[in-house]
Amino acid sequence: SLLAAVRDEHGVELPEIDLGGGLGIAYTSDDDPREPHEIAKALGEIVTRECEAAKLRTPRISVEPGRAIVGPTAFTLYEVGTIKPLDGLRTYVSVDGGMSDNIRTALYDAEYSVALVSRTSDADPMLVRVVGKHCESGDIVVKDAFLPSDLAPGDL
Repeated sequence: SLLAAVRDEHGVELPEIDLGGGLGIAYTSDDDPREPHEIAKALGEIVTRECEAAKLRTPRISVEPGRAIVGPTAFTLYEVGTIKPLDGLRTYVSVDGGMSDNIRTALYDAEYSVALVSRTSDADPMLVRVVGKHCESGDIVVKDAFLPSDLAPGDL
């Protein structure tokens, strides 16, 4: 382990180890990331086991949760522009943002959820593809989603 290598080479036991970030968050309602306490418990057990095997004191464990703290509280608000139905397929909904705001859909095939938030609607759902304002084939905000069929320009 790194801690054992530092001890062996420099004669010092580090009091703390930073395991970094990368804790997952839910981008869609289908995502189910592990709970932070589950991750903390698993990491603690691994570090303790490895330190015992190397005859090291277990250091203080730090992580960099960043996205796991702020990610679930964040959302992007777009205004609906043009609505273009394609018979029998889906309806394209353009919004006033897109790949310049979030390139992850184009680069990584990331998925996100979408909802009408500016008003309530009892209209039947329609299959839509939410696209951005950049006129690029990859400027897709949400590939397939259901939004109310009375969606209109100006809606958020």
